[in-house]
Amino acid sequence: MQHIITTERDEGLKLVYTDITLPAGKTVEVEYTRTILGVALPDPEREGTRTGYGYGCVLGERVFKPQDPTVPEESMYIVLDEVDGTVAGEMFDEVIRIKDKYLVQTAYCTDKPLNLMESLRNLEGLTRYDKAMVGAERKSKWPSYVSDDCRCSVQYKGVSRYEERMLNQWLTQHARDPDSGQPILDGEENPVYRLVCPLDLPTEKARGGIQREDPTICTALYLAVANMESSKKARRTWKPKEIRERNGITGY
Repeated sequence: MQHIITTERDEGLKLVYTDITLPAGKTVEVEYTRTILGVALPDPEREGTRTGYGYGCVLGERVFKPQDPTVPEESMYIVLDEVDGTVAGEMFDEVIRIKDKYLVQTAYCTDKPLNLMESLRNLEGLTRYDKAMVGAERKSKWPSYVSDDCRCSVQYKGVSRYEERMLNQWLTQHARDPDSGQPILDGEENPVYRLVCPLDLPTEKARGGIQREDPTICTALYLAVANMESSKKARRTWKPKEIRERNGITGY
């Protein structure tokens, strides 16, 4: 499947996909409450990882609301896309691209190296736009450009190896119907987990990194999931003035 466009909805986002197996003109629509970026900056001092390797991922949150307002909502998190690299500048360009592609408003990154963390927090095209630059210039510089309102705040946090391993709690925990308490089932009647890396999305590095406990990949995933989990009541705060269609990549 191939991502076509992401649009703003009253209570979140709608991602639209197409696929060669669908009838001509037909699409698949998936709704998410919000998206978030987790970024593990290239850090030559990170234990157990390739020298200078960095990784970032976009996660989408799906919320299941109970009929009983006194019962807590249930959330599950889907890895939608990923970027990686050993050259910070090139990786940051890709972070800007997927920020625009999935209309991400918040990113969480590691707190080391300090110079890269500060660079990401002040990155033009990600967290800010030069007011002197007109729209056409922005589209030329950033082909994924959506609008001046499509900016992303960047927050940072240190992550321990113990926290990285906490991913297992989301990878092995079933998402449950908030009213019945029963596991939520997919289209093939199989229980779904609270953290999912779909095979038909660009999640190959995430899946491999989880299997081998890659500290860089697990750190980025943990940052995204943990901060979504701790901010469930957050809601999107802007509506883009312009969202243009763009070529997507394999999606769900």
